[in-house]
Amino acid sequence: MIATPCRPRTLPSVAFTMLLALSSFAEAIDDETAPATTAGEAGPSSSEEAIMDGEAKFDEVEALKKKAAQEGDWEQGKDEQIAINERVLTKTWNKPPFNPQVFDYTPEQMKANWPRIMQLLRVPYPSPEYLRVRFREFPAFKASYPDFDGDFDKLSADVMEVWRLFFRGDYQDAMRAGNKFGFAGQIPGMVSQIMYAIYLEPNLADKHMLLQDAANVCRKIGQALDGMQKKKEFHDDYVIIRVGYSYGIARIAEDVPVPTAIARNYIFKVLDAANDVRRLAPEHPLGLVFRAGIDANVIRKVGKAAGRITFGARQTEIREFFSHALKTVPDAAVVRYEYANAIMYMDKKRKIAEALAQLNTAAGTKPQFSMEALDAMYAAKRRKEVEALNNWPGSFRAFERKRIKYQRQNNQNLYCVLPNVCPPFIIQ
Repeated sequence: MIATPCRPRTLPSVAFTMLLALSSFAEAIDDETAPATTAGEAGPSSSEEAIMDGEAKFDEVEALKKKAAQEGDWEQGKDEQIAINERVLTKTWNKPPFNPQVFDYTPEQMKANWPRIMQLLRVPYPSPEYLRVRFREFPAFKASYPDFDGDFDKLSADVMEVWRLFFRGDYQDAMRAGNKFGFAGQIPGMVSQIMYAIYLEPNLADKHMLLQDAANVCRKIGQALDGMQKKKEFHDDYVIIRVGYSYGIARIAEDVPVPTAIARNYIFKVLDAANDVRRLAPEHPLGLVFRAGIDANVIRKVGKAAGRITFGARQTEIREFFSHALKTVPDAAVVRYEYANAIMYMDKKRKIAEALAQLNTAAGTKPQFSMEALDAMYAAKRRKEVEALNNWPGSFRAFERKRIKYQRQNNQNLYCVLPNVCPPFIIQ
């Protein structure tokens, strides 16, 4: 189970009960392919699931929205966080299921191929001049590395070594090395931790703790460097920190029931971050996918009507964002598998052939480094799940309910791609 403070079993507020009822009604209308339950299965209502999950009484949705806005871009209250056991950071992390030497670049190769490797993340190349400018413009950069001796050439080489470990897939080494070099090193270190948590950590609770820890570190960096958003030349730096913070929270949010996500104020925090990224970098492919994925997950959780009315999630924009991103990065597996998921979240099984086509393309992409390899591996795993769903007579909603139940009962991270450790969820 996820380590969270104990909460009393109380009924949701009237406003939230209405939201749940609306979402349940919207889902019933949307799901044209099959009934919500299979024969002999008495599926619980959304409000019943909320009660069974043991959630506390919820505030009004509008109040939560205002709370998120008042707290600012980087805040997350203690009651909204997952408690972290240091064991998840100190234990030996799993290695990726491929030879890391395939993606082991020399410093010269990394520099020459940086635009291609960074086509999705868009992190600027950490040259000595890059670092010198940021140390001068932002005192927090220097304060984050009190042992710095003024040698920017060496610091650049050290930070590039952290990126090399990330590209190889040596994520724990990258995380540890990054912590030695202040913010410049922590950024690739936290990206490494997030990738490990999503794709290589089998334990669901440990995954959530790793993501929460990464979000906490990114929040600390972001708060210290918040001034970056005022100058366009630093927007790419700021965006990757913003995405790291909110991506960690978003990956937790998609694993938990909607009452939990709203109680912890995940949805509005993540939406605020996605809007911030879109404002600062409207053409950023990861920003486009991030916002589209959030809206698709909102529709998945609460239905089209409640998603549109309460959270502003619109299907036309979701497709536009993915289409725009694919024009920029057509060979990015993560964009295509997120698009496949979004198609099913919006249209259930009605357009499952379109989703499978995206997964086929994603699984067949040629990776340039470890993250892209893991993206493609997950796409292949997800394809197996969707193929089984396509041959199953039940509805997508029933499949989702069974998948989430399986994930909780077995404490298993279904994004994990380790063979023989994390099998795909094949609906029976």
